[in-house]
Amino acid sequence: MRGDGLKRGLREFSMMGASAANGSTHLRHAIRSSRMQRISNAPDVGPCGRPAACAHLTRFLPGPHMHSLIDSHSHFDAPEFDADRVQALVRAREAGVSRQILPAITQASWPNLREICAANEGLFPAYGLHPMFLAEHRPAHIDELAQRVERERPVAIGECGLDFHVEGLDAGMQRRYFIAQLELARDTGLPLILHARGALEEVTLTLRRMGGLRGVVHSFSGSIEQARELWKLGFFLGIGGPVTYE
Repeated sequence: MRGDGLKRGLREFSMMGASAANGSTHLRHAIRSSRMQRISNAPDVGPCGRPAACAHLTRFLPGPHMHSLIDSHSHFDAPEFDADRVQALVRAREAGVSRQILPAITQASWPNLREICAANEGLFPAYGLHPMFLAEHRPAHIDELAQRVERERPVAIGECGLDFHVEGLDAGMQRRYFIAQLELARDTGLPLILHARGALEEVTLTLRRMGGLRGVVHSFSGSIEQARELWKLGFFLGIGGPVTYE
């Protein structure tokens, strides 16, 4: 899944919406017991917890009568999933989610994220530097990011962006890392996975000024007008809980 393939997949993801569960409820109940039994019998080794079980995930891809969704933002490499990552993947496949994009947050997270994606069918890496983890970033990480992107050709750049909601994050430093990652995305033709909490207006203006970019704005909670502007700029919207906060 590369370049235009990601964009087609994200379009499919954005259009399916809440209807995704309709075709999978009866199947979930019918297959849960037998599939979970097979998973529980697999050996406990490898970065995904149970690689032998991971191999079985190919059997759980949605059939022709189920919706096939792509989760464009899944931090599945987080340590909170270490205890039951395979079981969570099985539940996702049973629900019709056939692929998940894992955006990175720091340079230190890239190797583990890559290993988890390589060990699990249907997981795809994106590499970036998240604005909330500013204290862990270094200027040299931008060069390392460019080298990794050239070497591995991930599906996207991210998670990156601006966060003016969290106090104590230097806005100028955020902007420098953000612009550098936008330039990398434009130079490589890869889509972006963007974070824009409390900074949607500036993120939108920056995207318009640079041009030639595309991707997904994660956890969008702006106005209809802002949504239309981002759509015109070539960006899909990730809709989550924050849209209900105000």
